[in-house]
Amino acid sequence: MKELKKVGILSAGKISAILMLLLGAIVMAIMIIVGLFILIYSAATGSYEALIGFLGVFVMTLLFVVFYAVIGFVSGVIYAAVYNFIARRWGGLKIDLS
Repeated sequence: MKELKKVGILSAGKISAILMLLLGAIVMAIMIIVGLFILIYSAATGSYEALIGFLGVFVMTLLFVVFYAVIGFVSGVIYAAVYNFIARRWGGLKIDLS
């Protein structure tokens, strides 16, 4: 058994940001699909104001994905720093690398 004594703070932030970006992209795809159905229904009923609403939803989902990535990076950095502090004081995770 090997002990994980330290985690690279920036690498943990990078990995966390990428994972959250992927999660945000999945959520964005679902939101866009729902928005398209609403847009099609509104166009069929003659309500074209929904186009402006759909464009707003589209822009917000793009910002949502970027926000997810930033929050993922920050949380990864915080988690790695806390882990390093705890591992230094009380020992790290035991990992079997065989």
